Amino acid sequence: MQYRSSGAEVQRIFLSEDHACSPAELQALAGAAPVSVLARRTSKKLFGTERLSRVFAIAELPTLRSLAQLPAIAGDVLVLDNLQISGNIGAIIRTAFALKAGAIVLLGMDTVDLHDRRTIRASRGYLFRMPIVACSTAELLEFAKLEKIHLVATSVSGTTSVAAIAADPRQFWLILGAEKEGCTPALKQSAACEVSIPMHREAESLNVSVAASILMYVRSQRS
Repeated sequence: MQYRSSGAEVQRIFLSEDHACSPAELQALAGAAPVSVLARRTSKKLFGTERLSRVFAIAELPTLRSLAQLPAIAGDVLVLDNLQISGNIGAIIRTAFALKAGAIVLLGMDTVDLHDRRTIRASRGYLFRMPIVACSTAELLEFAKLEKIHLVATSVSGTTSVAAIAADPRQFWLILGAEKEGCTPALKQSAACEVSIPMHREAESLNVSVAASILMYVRSQRS
């Protein structure tokens, strides 16, 4: 449904025979696309050991945006630095859409499939609605320098509290690294500041999707 809402065209819809779907729901899902009903055993053969999808479609993959388009978009940009877990990426995209972030930039996606079913599921399909760019760290840093982008890195050792950036009206590009390694040194060095989220001194870290949610919520409250 989110893919359809993005304005993209679905070529064909498939339903497992044991999936109840009203005519109205089917029309909303398929639009003018043809619908095929599959025997459950056929669905099992298609997906093998993976989680069975009772509704799925054939459709074109959406075209990713370019960095040049992002400064004109309202809302902050989230830069995900070498995140490898599909569930985390999907959860961040879902929250970004809900809290009206502007876009997502993905760095180091060579080994991650953005359109993996797990990412789509975790994002609840909102990855089809969010402007998303995939690029290298070098490309991002060159663009940020050229366009005077306000980069903000996140770090457990950051000296700037998240509350300090809450009301700033500028567009921020918020960099979040993997939970274990954090942001890469090159990104930290290029950032205007390093932001931390206050937490219990005995807590090692927050899940990256949770940290992203807190940052986005705080930033969404600015007038």
